[in-house]
Parts: sequence; C-alpha cells; structure tokens
Amino acid sequence: MKNITLAITGLIFCFSLKAQYNCSGNRYVDSLFTVSVTQNVLYGNNKLYTGVYTDLFMDIYTPDNDTATARPLIIFAPKGSFLQCDKAEWTMQQLCRHFAARGYVTASINYRVGVDYVQALTNPQGEFFKAVMRAFHDYKAAIRFFRKDAATTNTYKIDPNMIIAGGSSAGAITALHVAYLDQVSEIPAQIDTTGLGGIEGLTGNAGYSSSVNYVVNLCGAIADTSWIQAGNVPLISMHGNLDTEVPYGTAVVTMIVPITEVDGSASIKPRADHLGIENPFYTFWGKTHIPYDPNAGGSYLMYMDTVLNYVRTNLYNWICTASGVNENNLAESVKIYPNPATDRVTVEFPSPLQNSSEIVLSDLSGKTILSGKANKGASEITLFTDKIKPGMYLLCTGTQVTKLEIR
Repeated sequence: MKNITLAITGLIFCFSLKAQYNCSGNRYVDSLFTVSVTQNVLYGNNKLYTGVYTDLFMDIYTPDNDTATARPLIIFAPKGSFLQCDKAEWTMQQLCRHFAARGYVTASINYRVGVDYVQALTNPQGEFFKAVMRAFHDYKAAIRFFRKDAATTNTYKIDPNMIIAGGSSAGAITALHVAYLDQVSEIPAQIDTTGLGGIEGLTGNAGYSSSVNYVVNLCGAIADTSWIQAGNVPLISMHGNLDTEVPYGTAVVTMIVPITEVDGSASIKPRADHLGIENPFYTFWGKTHIPYDPNAGGSYLMYMDTVLNYVRTNLYNWICTASGVNENNLAESVKIYPNPATDRVTVEFPSPLQNSSEIVLSDLSGKTILSGKANKGASEITLFTDKIKPGMYLLCTGTQVTKLEIR
C-alpha cells in the first residue's frame, strides 16, 4: 500500500500571465461562434483484445467562420470503465461544443475497450492495465493525427504546440496516462505488453509527437503518482470526495473483483504541489462519481455548469498571453473601491479599454458569483453587490486579482 499524505487545499487561479495566446475580445471565455461537427473521422486502426482489427473514429468540433489559423486543440475521451465508450455521449458533446464555441478545436474519440474476462478472473490487474494501455495508445494516435494534419493539409487549423488532453472517468484515466506514463521503465514488470507497442502503440500516424501541453482530469486517476515528474505538464482536476468507482484519493479499484490500487485526484494534487506543477483542483463535496453526468440524476446540469466554468476559467488562465491582456491596458494596476464594499464596487482602469473585458467576482472555491463586461473605451465599471452574501471574495480583472470583502 502506498503511504501518501493527502494535503487537500483549494487553489484559486484567475487570469494570469502564463500564456501563449492573444485572448482579446473575450476569446476562450465567451461563446463567440456557432459550431460544426465532423463525425466519424478515421484516425487509426489496431487490434482489439480479441486480436481482431478495428477502425477508430472521432468527432471533431470546429468554430464556424473563425479566422484564426492556429487554434488550441482539446481532445476528450469518454467514460466507460474500459469496457465500453461512446464519443457521442452527452458529457462529451457538452464539453466539445462549449469549448469550440469559444474558439478551440475539440474532438471526442472512441478508443478500444474490453478485456479477456477469463484472464481477468486470475489476473485482473494485468488485464485492466493492458486495457488502459490500448486506450492511451489510441489517444496518442489521435494526437498524432492532428499534428500530421497541421503539417500537411492543415484542415483543422490547430496549433500543434497547444494540445490539451481531457477526459471523464475512464477517459480521464486515459488522458492522465497519456501525459505522465512516458517511460517504458514505468510499466509494471509483471504486465505482459507483448505486441502492444511500448509507450507509443501501433494505432497509426507514426512519425509525429504524441506529447500534450495540459491535462483536464474529470474524476480520473493514475496508476502511480511517482510517474509524475518535475517539469511535467500542468493539469486541472475535478473529483467527488465520495467517489467509490474511481477513488478520490488512493484506494483499490474494484469491478466485481479487486483490480489494483490507483491514485485519484486528491493524491495527484500533493504530488504535483511538491513538484511545483500547476494543478488547480476542485472537489465536488459530498458527491460520488461524475456528478455532472445525466446518470447521476438530481442536479447534474448544475454540476456540468460548474465543470464548464471551472475548466474554462483555468484554461483561459493558462493559455492567454500577457500581450493579449495588455491590449485592454490591464497590465497596469486598476483601482478597486470601496474595499470593503457594501452595495457596489467600482473597477477603475488606468486608461480607456482598447477592447471589451470581463470582470469576474468569484468565491474562494472559484465559483463565479457575479460578472460584468466593460465595453471598449470604458474607463470604469461598477458591479452591484447588494444581493451578495457578506464574506471574502476574489475580484479578477485581467492581470490583477484582488481579495474583496463584502459586508
């Protein structure tokens, strides 16, 4: 059993300067585009666990009438316990459409699923680890597909230097392994990987990199946090603390029989913190597995809204450039008054805005409480706070994050 101390804390990331993109005009924040979907794009071919070859497809979502020629790409992988998957499931469609409407190119992939049940009864760890490997091999082929496209026909106009790996449940497990299982030596010695293709796999599009730049982990886990090393890519994690299917912390995954011990999001966090890897983390307190999924019932729509807002804000924080923010003249200090506030708070800009800018008030968990748009040419904006519960909040104004007390 791994001896891991869980130091679970909340990190609030608003709008920082760690970026590479011009995000003026609220690109990557607001819904600016209608979205087109190209279904069943063939990206690879490989053997199922039965030895039969199968074609692998994905659905690609693109923003209509977008003039950008090098757009960040997010690839999402669906749930399914590595026994089934559906690239068109509701959660995948919500994620892909949401981010494509904001200027990303997005894709939802099908990957190989299934295990040899006879072998799984005697060696469940080995069989399910091979299922994970088949999935992340396919995922890597999808990444290479887009880099190949960027280098040849450039149909999808993605930036090959900005590829984000995301997924839900089993799909998040897959994305985490794509990012962090990057050495043959990390594959457990007792796992027979004969014919699987090492780290990269044999699904297709050889000759292009399968590396990613960021990970969106929605209720996922990794087999061993020691695979996460200093200098590895950052990630966003969201997870229910009562999850009994994919552990929130470190525990044994069970599917009829115990399979193996894994490290969930709450165990990934202290490892990433220790290594200095950026890793905003959101806990669905009191919730079990994927509370944003329709199968969860209840308030799943509210939780999906939370997912979209949290991932959107943190991706914006990571990819948007200082130069893009500077177009709104927010690099210089803005004035925020009064603080503490009662019924209103005013944000005063150092000079009139050259582009519109969104001002966001969030609570200390990162949930958006109030927002307002300052239009091009504005010198200030006032947010009315008279209906907000007294307490401490964060006011995000482009490059500046200010703690605001409301009384």
